[in-house]
Amino acid sequence: MRLWILVLAALPGIACAERPNMSLVDYMARKELLSVAHRDARVACNANPSANREICLAEALGADWIAKADLEVAYRSTPRSRFEASAARAQASFWVARERCTDIAQAIRKVCLENADATLAATLAGAKAQMKAAEAARTVDDMCANATAAGVQRSGCSPATAPAARQSVPKG
Repeated sequence: MRLWILVLAALPGIACAERPNMSLVDYMARKELLSVAHRDARVACNANPSANREICLAEALGADWIAKADLEVAYRSTPRSRFEASAARAQASFWVARERCTDIAQAIRKVCLENADATLAATLAGAKAQMKAAEAARTVDDMCANATAAGVQRSGCSPATAPAARQSVPKG
């Protein structure tokens, strides 16, 4: 009970860039379902005594990371949450690839691990670049919208670049 009170008390302090796409109750319920699904997947992996158990556990953990990140995107839909979803996908792929590399002969294992590291780094760099571009575009849109609402003409801002919902109110 205290956890719910703590979570609800902290929510007004959380800055959301946009209005959430689902209610907090839906979000918390889906998050709990994801936790249950992850526990079930881990139990199923632990029942597997073979060498594939570690790969199964890595896949289950990765699926949990991806599902929770996708839930965050559905709830918040910010550039940061989309970046974190891309990062979760990259991390999940990396850890599964790393577990698969452990079953390979020593001579090939090093190359396999280097490929997994390079793929992770490239994916994270691309996701970070997309996040920065989205944040920059949002900043320009907000700046133009604020200038238009104030009746000020800024260089680089035109009615075509300002968001349609935030254009100045017609005088009347």
